Amino acid sequence: MKKALFCFVLFAATAYAGIDKAQIENFKKESLGLRGAVADAARAAIPGNYLDLPKATYLEGYGVVITLEASLLPTRTPFSSVETPEQVRKTVSERRKDITQKLQEVLKKRVGTLESIAPNDSVTIVLYLLNSNPADVPDLPGQILFTAKKQDPTQVTIEEF
Repeated sequence: MKKALFCFVLFAATAYAGIDKAQIENFKKESLGLRGAVADAARAAIPGNYLDLPKATYLEGYGVVITLEASLLPTRTPFSSVETPEQVRKTVSERRKDITQKLQEVLKKRVGTLESIAPNDSVTIVLYLLNSNPADVPDLPGQILFTAKKQDPTQVTIEEF
């Protein structure tokens, strides 16, 4: 019994030894502003309430990951205005381009100023796209990843899945 208790205490001590509490507190403060900037960019690109609030987490050794869920267009209902498939594709394409540009700008402006991440850490925004009109926009990706390193925040990589 004493050996098991000793092993548990030793494991718990080593698990918490690598976490810098000041860095975590700093991240909590910085993440609020960063999540707000991401939400503002998404609201500007997608009018209406078609998105979930951004969530952020700190991954030790990697950096910050922010997740956001959005629908570029509301689901068509019997009461919605009649739009042709071409109009739907055009609107989705414009909003996709706009949100991509705005999230890139957020990363370029904010990543270099974050104090809670190391110089070689990254910040990634994961944008989950809900395709509410799959018949009209069959090629819409489910995710778009925006990644910038603190060393060079002007270089944002974009991957679509």
